[in-house]
Amino acid sequence: GDAAGRRAAGRALEASLAHASDTRSVRFLFLPPEHDPDSFVREFGAEAFEQRIAQAVPLSQQLIALAGEDCDLSTVEGRAHLLANARPLWSALPEGALKRQLLVELAASGRDDIEQLKQQWGQPSAAGAARGKAPGRPPPRRAGRVSQGTANLLDRAIWLLLHRSGLWATLDGGAHDLLAAQPAPYDALFRVIERSIHEHGELAASALLAELQGSVPNDAGGGAVLARIAAFHAPLADGDLALELSLVLSKLRLQAVDDELKQLFESGVDSPDAQRRSRELMETRKRLKA
Repeated sequence: GDAAGRRAAGRALEASLAHASDTRSVRFLFLPPEHDPDSFVREFGAEAFEQRIAQAVPLSQQLIALAGEDCDLSTVEGRAHLLANARPLWSALPEGALKRQLLVELAASGRDDIEQLKQQWGQPSAAGAARGKAPGRPPPRRAGRVSQGTANLLDRAIWLLLHRSGLWATLDGGAHDLLAAQPAPYDALFRVIERSIHEHGELAASALLAELQGSVPNDAGGGAVLARIAAFHAPLADGDLALELSLVLSKLRLQAVDDELKQLFESGVDSPDAQRRSRELMETRKRLKA
């Protein structure tokens, strides 16, 4: 229950999100700051410890509590802050009833309209679901394997943000969504970057790298990515990192469009919706390549 324990709980929550499902429960147990499990059992007994376990905080409540830390929910700004904090955490959950119901809880906590929040966060609204198309968000790419070209771009994006973490605040929501939609381990790395900058402000490269190394499991491939990035040369003093990041994001957007076009053509474009989406993507591709 002390500050270090709560920071650890935050990291544990992030690590557990991808594994939470409608059939698997995740709960968080907080003990008094002066106790670990052994000392608590010695002082209060095993039965008291079992009672604590029974009262452990469900993942859904812990996510909302973490997102709402230091947010004044009596103000519009504070509620908007809570929703901004919750979005990358909620996005990491697998699709299912837990994710849908948690969105309802978050909308209530932020006093936001659920349909508007669905649309903003890339979930099909009632009308959008009827058309079979989610509005305005890059297609999810978590399941696919990262090509070498895409990995090079994502490595570069992380390297640029390491050396100029203030660039994160200059990116729009579409850029944040694009990075969060990348396959593992990159999705987790970008979530840690977002959380760290939100909690600490602009960070030195060494500090942000330490946050990443302490938060992303090596067995998910994050360690190999960070080892590659740590070996990159330092940026040139006169280098325009903002321009380079903009170019990297443009290439990633083009890759996302190409991926969705490939999926459309592989599944067939016979339906009117598929044909319309194909035309939209071709227009977007033309604009990105201009």
